[in-house]
Amino acid sequence: MRAVVAAGVLACALPLHAAAPGSAELLARARGAELAGKEEEAARDATRVVVEAPASDAAAGAAALLGRVRLGEGAFGEAAWWLERAVRGGARDAAPLRALAVRGLLRAQGMGGGWGAPQDVAATNVKRPAALLQLPSGTRAVLDGKTATLISFAADGKRLPTEIGDVQAAAARADGKLVVAAGEQLFLVDPERGTPAEPLASLGRFAPAAALAVDAAGEVWIADRKGVRLGRLPAGAPEPVMVVESKSMRMEALAPLPPGRGVAVLDTRAGALLSVGPDGTLHPMAALPWGERGRPVALASDPAGQLAVLDEKTGEVVLLDGEGSVRDRLAASTDREAPAAIALGRDGSLDLVTSDGRLRRAP
Repeated sequence: MRAVVAAGVLACALPLHAAAPGSAELLARARGAELAGKEEEAARDATRVVVEAPASDAAAGAAALLGRVRLGEGAFGEAAWWLERAVRGGARDAAPLRALAVRGLLRAQGMGGGWGAPQDVAATNVKRPAALLQLPSGTRAVLDGKTATLISFAADGKRLPTEIGDVQAAAARADGKLVVAAGEQLFLVDPERGTPAEPLASLGRFAPAAALAVDAAGEVWIADRKGVRLGRLPAGAPEPVMVVESKSMRMEALAPLPPGRGVAVLDTRAGALLSVGPDGTLHPMAALPWGERGRPVALASDPAGQLAVLDEKTGEVVLLDGEGSVRDRLAASTDREAPAAIALGRDGSLDLVTSDGRLRRAP
């Protein structure tokens, strides 16, 4: 790794040139391995791109990939270095991830990096916030649990014309679209363009849905209303397949994990977090810090695989790393309001919707 880093440092001084033959194909192969959860293979091919064409556009993309892989491993220092190199090479979409890596490094070293005081973004007028989603562009969507309506807001807080009714649950995709469960169907919605919803698949035995998540590979995961069934929708399938069925669990919230790791599941009956891999393997992640005095109601994740959990009773949000250690916490309740739903930005910032319908951001 030291040799690769040294090569990258020297490359920063070189003039830009066209990618060497094969670099684009090699980068595409690395991205495919990344999405499949084959981190070592992805890192090996990306490192070849950086070494063989160090000042190319492909090298910037490869540096971003290496940064994402290290971020998912919790190696925040290395991730920050690679993502800085990617941004300098022109991969501007790596900038939020660079901020997340720096934040993680500061937290790990006890030098700051925690959430700041929440600031108002918009008044949503939502009567009973049930879910909050954030898209890569900064657009947010809020689900009104009272009216079952999904309402969207631009990054600056301006309300968008897209509204969808009869919604049970929703999840954000990496391409900026939303997957929505409504009635007995899953739909694909583009809140920024306002185009009609596209049918995606039947919910089948998972209707009505309680929670959705879209994993790094783009597959949709669904928890049913009772919280005893967890399904996954393979690409092109007409309806989800069963992954977990357990009457001893109550799966009330889902969040995507880094590539190859599936999703995190909030089991409120056990007061714990679990991961469920693409093959259906269950792994315990963490017991929640509130014990019996808590009532966890919402879950969100960031690209590093860190998980934010909202507790309804205490009004507190905690951030847990992959080992279950608390990395940050925010007492978000006041005398007038309490948080009702949360989302994490790609830069690690925390979004909240309060019980009185205010959309807030803790940078």
